[in-house]
Amino acid sequence: MNNIVIEGRLAQDPEQKQSQNGKMMTTFNIACDRQYDKEHVDYFHCLSFGQTADYVAEYGATGMSIIATGSVQIVNYQDKNGQRQTGINVMVNSVKFLSRNPKMENPQNQNGQQQPQGGYGQPTGGYGNGQRQQAGGGYAQNNNGYAPRGGGYGQQ
Repeated sequence: MNNIVIEGRLAQDPEQKQSQNGKMMTTFNIACDRQYDKEHVDYFHCLSFGQTADYVAEYGATGMSIIATGSVQIVNYQDKNGQRQTGINVMVNSVKFLSRNPKMENPQNQNGQQQPQGGYGQPTGGYGNGQRQQAGGGYAQNNNGYAPRGGGYGQQ
């Protein structure tokens, strides 16, 4: 069985691109501190496809804490000098963000009032009652800077 769970932070913003076979994918690197050696950091190159890829691309940003699960894929390739190299990719099939995306702060219009957005939003005022309110079509955005509740996104 080939399973991996990585907890760390996004080393840079996720990048969506088209794979060689034409499918859309999101690539990102997760930086993980070593448990007993805080001076060194390990970086895991991750790829995701489908809804997981869309979720990471939409809600992920540099520095966010993340847990990713998937499998390890060993790849052989030739570098720029023609030397044969071996690398490791993590094929991510589910993620959970543990921190806030600073890019998704509440946008405000010029009058200082919050702009309406589509998706599920938080009730306004205080802590709310813990229930979501439909603010428009779709799941695409929420108004509090966090990825949608429910613990991340995984391939079904």
